[in-house]
Amino acid sequence: MAIGQEISSVKRGLPPAHYTLEIKKYSQLSKAVADRYESAIFKTKNESQDCNWRIVICPMGDDKDDKAKGNYLSFYIRLQGSDDIFQSKRKLFAEYKMRVLDHPRIRIDEQRSGCWFSSEIRESGYPCFMSLDDLHKGGYLYGDTLIVEVEFLIVSVVKDQK
Repeated sequence: MAIGQEISSVKRGLPPAHYTLEIKKYSQLSKAVADRYESAIFKTKNESQDCNWRIVICPMGDDKDDKAKGNYLSFYIRLQGSDDIFQSKRKLFAEYKMRVLDHPRIRIDEQRSGCWFSSEIRESGYPCFMSLDDLHKGGYLYGDTLIVEVEFLIVSVVKDQK
């Protein structure tokens, strides 16, 4: 831990937050979007801070990852526009689950992770979340619709000491 900071732990009075993105006409998206699709902004809330997030999908894999490109669905979350965190050099820890849901939501492909977000790290996730073969053959695209979900289990901010 850096000097001049303390981690505060507060029992969260809020349940885990689920955010679902349903992408209709997914095959058109994967042809129209060269590399990345970003959701609208959504918010998480804890006792001290509201945070703005986006879900980021790379339908043909992340161009920055040679293994993912053309072979995998890449799936990320991005902390968006939290100037008070980024300018004050504070850090935010998020523990989350990322899911791709099949239809009728019987099977789930899920990854669980955590990340310290800061001015240097604003995005976290998986360049190789799911192979494109599994995505297309595993029942995850029903009626050309992709459903992804993020569940935030913990969102906590490191506070600067005064």
